[in-house]
Parts: sequence; structure tokens; C-alpha cells
Amino acid sequence: MEFLGKYRKITVDDVWCGSSVTEAEAAAAGKHINKYRNYATNNDFIDHFAALLRIIGYRPLYRYAASMGVGRQEFHHAVLALTGWPPKKWIDEFTLRRIREYMEKGRSSFGVAHSLGFVDTATFSHYFHRHFGMSLREWMDG
Repeated sequence: MEFLGKYRKITVDDVWCGSSVTEAEAAAAGKHINKYRNYATNNDFIDHFAALLRIIGYRPLYRYAASMGVGRQEFHHAVLALTGWPPKKWIDEFTLRRIREYMEKGRSSFGVAHSLGFVDTATFSHYFHRHFGMSLREWMDG
């Protein structure tokens, strides 16, 4: 999955593997998060968000914002300005990758749901169906 960021083409793999936008691109985006919070650079802000995605998985947007020390709206606008995608889309892309990864390794739906922070397997099952277009059973049988 790739998208056209504000200043260059960025793939989910870029952030999945730990890289993000360059300092020049972040500065050009016109959002200077570092003047508001404890981030030395805009790139540090995106790198922190990417690390949270890899570590804590599927969580509500406000949890990411709180973990980063910014308000929900400020967080949303900053991520959108720096990457070209809203944070919810990033959260979903990372969650879907992790689901595929775990399911291909043969983990149970309960194990995947628990590992990714879903409240219960029913919530995970609905999320899976909404994004993959099939039930967990159909995916496992296919």
C-alpha cells in the first residue's frame, strides 16, 4: 500500500521498517510540532508515532495522542500534514498488516485479538470482516 505524501511518495513499508519523512520534507509540511511539545524535530514526532504503531497496535486515536503528549486534534492535523494520511488510516494499515502476519503464522483469532488490543474476539471479528470482506472462518478455510 502506498500513498502520495505531501512531498514524496511514502509507503507503509517505509514506516513499518522504522523510516519516515526526511527533515526537509517535515519542515516543508509547515507543521512545527517541536515548538509545542518535547520533540526535537518533526521527524521525531512521526518516528514516535510509528514506534507506537509497532508496539501497542490497535487502540483508539486519543490513546496515541495522549501517549505522545498532544491533543487529539493537534495529533490528527500533525500526522496528516506530515504524512498525507490521517492517523486512523495509519492505525488501520498497521493493524491489518499485523493481523495478516499473525494469521499466516497460524495464531488463533483469540490470540490475535488479544495481542492487538481488541476488547474481545467479537470486536476483532467485526473489524476483520469489515476490512477483509470475509469472516474469520472463511479466511481460515480459504
